[in-house]
Amino acid sequence: MRTKPLAVTSIARTAASDNGDLEITLAGERGNLKTIKLSPDAFAALTEMLTHHATRSPPPKRGPSMSRQPDKYAVGAGRHERVVLLRFENDLPYALAPDDARELGLMLLDEAKEVSKTPPVRVH
Repeated sequence: MRTKPLAVTSIARTAASDNGDLEITLAGERGNLKTIKLSPDAFAALTEMLTHHATRSPPPKRGPSMSRQPDKYAVGAGRHERVVLLRFENDLPYALAPDDARELGLMLLDEAKEVSKTPPVRVH
């Protein structure tokens, strides 16, 4: 039976086992996840195939990205609930308790400060 391929937009998680297997959880555009488990031989073959493909493909315009970068985002308050709303693109908003929103804001500021100290990645 053939299943519809998952259009992968990011790698959600990777984990290595003690016997050398590698588990990779792939995420699609709608957040659907699929985990694959590769033996060391399968991982080596996939690496070779990806390397070959990368050398034959034109360089990406923006560089490789393993994360989503929203074009639009918004922050607001709930009308009938005491929550802070965080929305990306046209997805349903995330509702956060005020303390959680404050903690997220501080974490975002800390990360932004650290990331701004690193040099930009150059794509050739």
